[in-house]
Amino acid sequence: MGPQRVPKDPIQRLAYVWLVYLASPIAFAVMGWPNNRATLALSVLGVGAFLPLYFYAYLVRGPKALAVVAGITVIGAAMSPVNPGATVFFVYAGALAYRVGRPRDASMVLGAIVVILAVDAWLGGLSAWAWGWAVVGTPLIGGVLIYLDAVTRRLREAEAEARHLAVVAERERIGRDLHDLLGHTLSVIAIKAELASKLVERDPVRSLVEIRDVERIARDALAEVRRSVMTVPQPRGFDEELTAARSVLDTVGVALDAEAAHAPLHPAVERTLALALREAVTNVMRHAQARHCRVHLAIAGDRVRLTIADDGVGAHRSGGSGLAGMRARIAELDGTFDARDDAGTTLTIELPMRPRLRFESEATA
Repeated sequence: MGPQRVPKDPIQRLAYVWLVYLASPIAFAVMGWPNNRATLALSVLGVGAFLPLYFYAYLVRGPKALAVVAGITVIGAAMSPVNPGATVFFVYAGALAYRVGRPRDASMVLGAIVVILAVDAWLGGLSAWAWGWAVVGTPLIGGVLIYLDAVTRRLREAEAEARHLAVVAERERIGRDLHDLLGHTLSVIAIKAELASKLVERDPVRSLVEIRDVERIARDALAEVRRSVMTVPQPRGFDEELTAARSVLDTVGVALDAEAAHAPLHPAVERTLALALREAVTNVMRHAQARHCRVHLAIAGDRVRLTIADDGVGAHRSGGSGLAGMRARIAELDGTFDARDDAGTTLTIELPMRPRLRFESEATA
């Protein structure tokens, strides 16, 4: 594949079309033949010098583009006294001014081109019909292209920012998913392994049971990781998560009192409630030093409320990545989240029964 002479760009795609205006200086030169062969020769040289500058202008920006614009302006100034059609080169120079830099700099260059055109026309004694259209066309065309280039710049910057935000959001989502997938499981493994080591001498049978539980949980976690890599992970439902919570809390000597209303929940709502319960139970195990935990799920009208309370030392006071992820998931469903540390910790989560999903289709309902 050969080199690309004109890069793809909303403005640049018409670069070849604009060459049609070279008919103006060429037509004037031909009309002067054979009376003025010098004019024809100068016109051919001017067009020959213009073409490489013109195409090069679309490949550069900044100071190099300014040099190109200046060169095209010089060609116009040198040719217009003997070839009135050469004033079109000022229009070309003005049309390329947007490549010099930001709109303010490009506008100053465009103004300078118009001034040079006016001075050149006055010194060359050109008639108004020869230079008038160029005085109007140069700032008009140049100004439009400066504006379009500024709009294109802003669109590209907005797209770049959108891509950056999408990457950040995806990283946060992956972080939340990894925390939900492995944080709770690894905490349970650590607690059961610690318990097994304490029981190994005074209750070897119970210690063996705990070790086997560690092995089972680790294998389940490995299977979950594999599933999450291959497909979108599907967390356990709320009832399954509640059963698992009772088992792990029993391991650390925390009594669970649970009361859950039975009603069909939107998949996204049930998933969020299950993950919130998992995170809360993990914090109770690791930090709360509680003896009792209460879970209450109630439905009132078009909203569902989950309350998780313990009698520990206020484990949620410092927050953390788990709570931050929980808040983010709840906010995505237009829910509310409240954490209080009064004689223990109480988490209250409210979600609409039929949320307006922002990041997934209602068709998944």
